[in-house]
Parts: sequence; C-alpha cells; structure tokens
Amino acid sequence: MSDNQFDPIRILTVDDDPNVCWTIQETFGPPRYDIEVANDCETALDLAQQHQPHIILLDIKIPGGGGLEILPRLKSMNPEVAIIVLSGFSNPKNVVEALQLGAEDFIAKPFDPAIVEIAMKNIREKRNLRDQVSRLKNELERDHAFGMLVGESQPMVEVRDFIEQVASTDLNVLIRGESGTGKDVTARLVHHFSRNHEGPFVKVNCAALPENLIESELFGYEKGAFTGAVRPKPGRFQLAHGGTIFLDEITEIPFPLQSKLLQVLEQREFVRVGGTRTIKVDCRCIAATNANMDQALEMRSFREDLYFRMNEFSVHLPALRERREDIPLLIDYFLSLYSERYQRPRKDLSHETVQLMMNYPWPGNVRELESLLKRMLVLDSEEIVYQTIGSATRQAPDSPPPMREPIQSNPSALGQSREVPYGLPGYQRSVPNRHGQSSMEGTPPQMQKPEGSQVGSIHPQSQAQRPPEFTEAYGATETEETEPVSNENLDLKAIVDKAIEKAEREAITSALNRTKWNRRKSAQQLGISYSSLLRRIAKYNLESE
Repeated sequence: MSDNQFDPIRILTVDDDPNVCWTIQETFGPPRYDIEVANDCETALDLAQQHQPHIILLDIKIPGGGGLEILPRLKSMNPEVAIIVLSGFSNPKNVVEALQLGAEDFIAKPFDPAIVEIAMKNIREKRNLRDQVSRLKNELERDHAFGMLVGESQPMVEVRDFIEQVASTDLNVLIRGESGTGKDVTARLVHHFSRNHEGPFVKVNCAALPENLIESELFGYEKGAFTGAVRPKPGRFQLAHGGTIFLDEITEIPFPLQSKLLQVLEQREFVRVGGTRTIKVDCRCIAATNANMDQALEMRSFREDLYFRMNEFSVHLPALRERREDIPLLIDYFLSLYSERYQRPRKDLSHETVQLMMNYPWPGNVRELESLLKRMLVLDSEEIVYQTIGSATRQAPDSPPPMREPIQSNPSALGQSREVPYGLPGYQRSVPNRHGQSSMEGTPPQMQKPEGSQVGSIHPQSQAQRPPEFTEAYGATETEETEPVSNENLDLKAIVDKAIEKAEREAITSALNRTKWNRRKSAQQLGISYSSLLRRIAKYNLESE
C-alpha cells in the first residue's frame, strides 16, 4: 500500500458529514496514517491529484455530483488507489454499482471504526500479496529467460552480464553472431528486462522482405500510395511505439533506404510511403546480423553513420564450437524442455552419444542441436544422432578439426596402417551405436566383403590408367606416389559428388564476384533461394577477395 513500509498510509476522506470526518481523523491519525478531508466532489478530485492517496473513504451523497459519479474518475487518475464506499444508502443496487465501478468494499452507515480498520487491513494484505506474487513471477520469468541462454562458459557469462547492464537503458543494440547462436533470444531478453517491457516487441526479418516492399513494411503507407494500397497501413516502427523493434539481418536493408532508417533512429520520426504527415515514434531499436560488418562497411554496402548509430552497444554471441563445454548443459536443458512439451519420457543420453555430440562442429550452432534433440525425442532413439552426425565430415568455418575415431584402411594390403580420405575405396570408419557395438561406415555395400577378407585393398596401378575425373575431383594424393588405386575398386559416387561440389563452388564464386558479393542478386542469378546460397557459402568457406 505504501511506497515504503515506514511511510504513513495516505487516506482521503470524502464526506460532507463533519461527524464522520472527525471520527476518521480521531481514529486513524499519525504516525501510521496521514488523513486528508474533502467535503465536495471538486475538492476530492483536487486532493486525489495532489496527494495520491492509498485509500479513499468515499460517501455516495456529496455535493457536486455524488460519490458514484466521481468514483471512475478517481480510479482513472490512480488505478492503484483502493476505494471504500461509506454510505447510509446501502441498498443492493448501490452496493453492486459501487463494486462494478471499482470499489474495494462497501460499508453501511452508521459504522464502527473497527470495521473500517479491518477493511483497510484486508486491502493492505491483499495488495502486499499481489506485489509479492508479481515479484516472484518476474524472478521466475527472468530465470527462465536466462535459461534460454544456457551455458557456464566465460563467453556466455559475459553475454548475460551484458544483457543485465544494457537492458535498463534506451540505447540501440547491435547483436552479432553466426546463424543459430541465439540472436533472437538475446534481443527478446534485452526487451524483457527493459523499462518498456510492457510495450510491444516487433520483429522484422529484413532478409525475408522483398527489396521493393521493405520500406512500406517498415514505415507503412497511405491509401493510394501504389497499386493495391486501398487503405492506409501502419508500419512496423509505428506498431513498435512504446516498445522495441528488432531488425534481424540488418545488413540486408537496401543502401538507399538506410538513410531513412538513420533519420528514424536519430529524430524518432518518419513519413509513410505516399504520405506527407510526419509520424512521431518512440521505440528502442535492436539489430542483429551474421554478416561481416567490417567487410560491409569497406565495400560501402552499409552506411557508416548508420552503423555507429546502431552500434551504441554491441555484443558478440559465440558459436557453439567455441564453447563446447556448454553442450552437455544444453542437451540437458532441451531434453527437459521438450520431453515435457511433447509428453515423452525423460531419458539421459549415453556417454558415447554425448561425446560424439561434443566432438561435432555444429555449423548450425544451438539451433541445429535443438532440432536434432527434438527429432531424437519424437523417434525415441539415439540412433538418429549417429545417422545425422555420426559420419558427418563437414566442418564449420575456422573451426578446429573434431576429434573422431581413427580412420583405417586394410593394413594387410599395405603392410602398415595408413589413412584413406573419405569417399576413396578402402575408407572405413568404426562408429559406436547406442548399445556400444561398432559398425563400419564409408564403404559402399557392393565393396563390403565377408569377415576375414581384405576390404578396400589398394593395388598398384599407374596414374595414366586412372580416369581424369579422379584427379580433377581429388587432386594429387599420397597414393599416387606409392600404391595407386585399382580402377575396378573406384567409388564412382564419391568421384561424381566431388566433381559436382567443385563445379558448384566455382559457379557460386563466379556469381558472387559478378555481383560484387551481393548475395541476393547472386541467388537470383543462380536460380536458388537466398538461404540455400548462405548455406553453400558457409559450406565452402567462401570469402570475398
């Protein structure tokens, strides 16, 4: 009820009966209570505005309009105020109307002051309990929200500290990180702990909006602005008024439109497409990107002044391969979360499966891990993990090689143990399944031989006898100088796959160079989706020269 437990409770008595006012003042005086008295409606409204009482004792019959008439106005001025109606007209109609208008209690005259004190005590206890529940709810929401950024590694501790320090400000935030590292979650957490957390959170995926529509989506348009604009439409910035707007993939905003975005961030106003009226907006802007901002600035595809305006605070989200020690914690978190959501029994993974997941580079980061665990829970089998990543050889850019089981060829054929590249004849890999048993992967079924025979043996053969596709796909290998591979043992599928990958890499590189690394135009020229192009750029570790 009180802002501080040592402050007196402020009471406003609104009654034209002097005896009632005197009784209240004599019964509820300092230091516990601070009493103000009003004898008419106008004075009551003035005192309610000036003193912001915690409790109002309101009579129904007072000069200037009556208690029930000003009751809604008193509540609108201060929604937290508790109103107790005191009246000699205690018919059921008055009681029901008073409670419907927002009164906490109704006490008939003549009254015992002890009854009024009990009513005020009940109100205080109810408010204190509500405030306590609200605090606990906020703490639980905070703990759950931070649970979405699971991890005890130093990079994740720094990310959580950053959110706590920055959220309470109104400064713009730029979030960097690879796809799947949790940029969306981080943006929502910054909004959740900000001062405008009760306002809307509006997300805009700039990469998903067509270039010719992104301006109207961000700022809205007026009726008749273009063909099909039959009615005015508010933009995302206007919808985010009083809250937060999250611009995901900010580098995908066309260069000419970036100047208008800069104006909104600096002056907090804009004009709709086809309009003339200036619209004021008050919202916080959070942006995210997985692109190389330094490269975008150097190539002048992103305005430097806009970058400085967006980068008032910046945070980098680490890739999952950079915090492998958090993988067991993430596994436990997602298994608990989705086993409850999908109503599946909670099962712990075997040590071998966890170790396999620890060694995998996770190019899709936390999103890829989450997706894999969902499928595993639904299928109720750890085998999906081995089928998905058990024989994977792809590696994220700039990541250290994952720890894997030894790759062995047949030692009896060579006289010693040596490694054979993936896809070549003789490649074998022992991968444990969930029962601890080993199975061989990598050798095509037609090349597998019964136990005891030589599998994938390498026989002498001159380099001139090899098909030209072999050298083109793999380049020179150690076997060319020692013991060439037999033509009849060649893995044709691997040769074709390598040749396709080489041609695909060259086509993508050529398209990117032609468009000066405009990925959207490159995707259109190649006839593939924008997201497919991004995956291939990451797959081949392509970078602009």
